[in-house]
Amino acid sequence: ITPHQIVETKMRKLMTKEDHLFIASLWPNKNNYYLLKQKTYIGGFCDTTTTEDLSETLGHVDFTTSYVAQAFLGYYPMSPFKPESIDNFYESIKNKCCLIKVTFYVLKARLMHFIGKKHIIEAEGDQYNSVGKLIYANKATFLVTELDFEILSIMYDFNNFEIEELHVADRGQLPKYVRAVAAELYAEKALAFKGTPQREVAKILTEHLYGSLISPIYGDKSWINVKLEAVASPYWAIWMVSHARYALMTTANSLGYDFIYADTDSLFFKNPYLHVQLIETYNRNIRNSIK
Repeated sequence: ITPHQIVETKMRKLMTKEDHLFIASLWPNKNNYYLLKQKTYIGGFCDTTTTEDLSETLGHVDFTTSYVAQAFLGYYPMSPFKPESIDNFYESIKNKCCLIKVTFYVLKARLMHFIGKKHIIEAEGDQYNSVGKLIYANKATFLVTELDFEILSIMYDFNNFEIEELHVADRGQLPKYVRAVAAELYAEKALAFKGTPQREVAKILTEHLYGSLISPIYGDKSWINVKLEAVASPYWAIWMVSHARYALMTTANSLGYDFIYADTDSLFFKNPYLHVQLIETYNRNIRNSIK
């Protein structure tokens, strides 16, 4: 029995028939499912640097329980997606969960290289760094959430952009059964003493809460079987990583040229005494909000 199965079983025991029907109502059709899986689910963010840059003088700070925090604090799609007029774009990105098909023109990375080649729908004149992250394109089209749209706007310079399609859903908290398991796992981790086996087991299970939510995205089963057996909607996985990535990358951006390297939920940076309090304050607020 894997940690992933333990966490998923905890959720499944708390689910009602209504929960299963609700997830089914939020499920994309087959074509859209594969588009979401291949283009919109970007996963954890990891920039690249040379190892000699990671000297002992650098600051290194983890974002505390970054992904599980989003199970409590982030908003998620809580209604089926429907087409929306592009004229309502700016209002929608403030109040709705949005799937945005957007084309940027003359796109050039600033300090960080955010998005990978496999997540681009189509591009012209595109260039990539050594690990396949986009650094330049004459034209590039993406399918992104409203959170990743903002990250793209921060991390890249561009001449202009065109919204080609917009779909929206209502925002809301994750269902009660997900939050109940998240609370149980987080409490076990927070109350266990550091360095004990209990703490290590709790830490592993807490991390696999995230895995349980994204299983509909990365699973190798057929589309229909994944849908029938899922404890979560694929949309929730997309928004969970979008929320966590947004917290990481907007903070990394505030470091300016002191930023060195990002690895999923941690940052390396120069001049640590100038910046470490910024991230510690973020972590303290996250812990207090969860409690």
